[in-house]
Amino acid sequence: MFAPLVHAILSVNMLCLRNGLVTKRLPRSIIHGLARYYSARMPPSYSTRKKFKSADQEKEEMLQEKMKSDKWWVRWSAFAQTKKFNSGLTKFLIATYIGFLIYGGYHFKDMYSREKETNTLSKKKYGNGETRPQKLNEYEELRLKELTGKLRNRDQLMLGKYKDMIKEKEDTFYSDPKNVGEEFKVDYHDFDGMKLGGHKENDENACILPARDTSEFYDSKAADYDSDINFEEKMIFLGRRRKWLMSKAFGDVLEVACGTGRNIKYLDANSIDSITYLDPSRKMIEVANEKFREKYPKYQKAAFVVGKAEDLIKLAGGEEPSVSKYQDNSDKDSEIESVDVNTKVKYDTIIESFGICSHENPVKALNNFSKLLKPGGRIILLEHGRGTWDVVNNHLDKRAEKRLETWGCRWNLDIGELLDDSGLEIVEESRHQFGTLWCIVAKKPGDTKRYDELSLFEKYFTTL
Repeated sequence: MFAPLVHAILSVNMLCLRNGLVTKRLPRSIIHGLARYYSARMPPSYSTRKKFKSADQEKEEMLQEKMKSDKWWVRWSAFAQTKKFNSGLTKFLIATYIGFLIYGGYHFKDMYSREKETNTLSKKKYGNGETRPQKLNEYEELRLKELTGKLRNRDQLMLGKYKDMIKEKEDTFYSDPKNVGEEFKVDYHDFDGMKLGGHKENDENACILPARDTSEFYDSKAADYDSDINFEEKMIFLGRRRKWLMSKAFGDVLEVACGTGRNIKYLDANSIDSITYLDPSRKMIEVANEKFREKYPKYQKAAFVVGKAEDLIKLAGGEEPSVSKYQDNSDKDSEIESVDVNTKVKYDTIIESFGICSHENPVKALNNFSKLLKPGGRIILLEHGRGTWDVVNNHLDKRAEKRLETWGCRWNLDIGELLDDSGLEIVEESRHQFGTLWCIVAKKPGDTKRYDELSLFEKYFTTL
């Protein structure tokens, strides 16, 4: 009931102020208070102007428009920004994380089991402070190789046979009602004294051609050998592998199947005591001798011998004379020197690069290397052979005959099988170029490893 009165008073007061009339003016506080009270009592007014939309509302409308697009990637892009997608993605990530935790638990459990088994077999083989080394049976040797990633092709086939036998034992174990709820465990002693005949790739693969005497072949290739092979070696960056090979040389060195001396470029003569070069090709040795004398014209402790790796014991032990000096060569520095037939020669390092593939009897050659090593000596090999992939090996097999005719080598030999048959103990092994390039450091059976050659386990948990 007071609203009209208040409105009239305010209106008159404002009119008087505008026209400059002097009236008794109400206090400002009363006027403001009445105005607020009056405005609060007034009914709401509705504007005809368009309301503003929030950013979220505008974004939602844009997404809805994109969802209706003809282009599928626009629709998927819009869907990926919706709340539905984000909610589903969150659930998916949580489920994935839980699955990862479950998988990780089983994986680490398996890793622990494998590590425990590896330590058990290693302690048995190498011994520790409390136990002496023991001989492993064939299955234990294969299992240790599998756990340490050192299985050969032949080993895989033999281990497969053992696993078949273990599977039969496991089936028999669980078929017995007495063993319900029990866990089957492999007993290593079940295989004591057991020997399985392994597959021999080098003997049974028809694509691996028979060995032959290549002396005359390399005599005919000697003059052009370097120029013919240079491009191929550069394409596969073989120089750094030859450098690795020669960096391992120490003491008295023998290089077998030296050819034209392609490793001389990487030799540091100051880091060795002497070096002897051996090759079955007389003309190859001549080229190697020229290279060496050109690089080291005053080096005296170098000998160049024509002979085969299969005859090394005779050459070094004096059972038959080594090749004498060339009588028609008047230049003393370029003479092919002979080994003293009355001296049983031993070496600290025996080196060979791409020679095993050309030997008539590779295993005998490797055995000879072992016999000529001094205590603590090492055999360093850089060889090519079968790779780790069947598709690569098939390629090697298909081109084996052409390779033999062109370069005189059998490049599809199983090098690992030859090393196993020779009885050498591997200190270091690495393979490159799809597994076809073998870098090997080996020692005599029973010889002690140097400290720098020991693995972490051997350094701290064995008596080696």
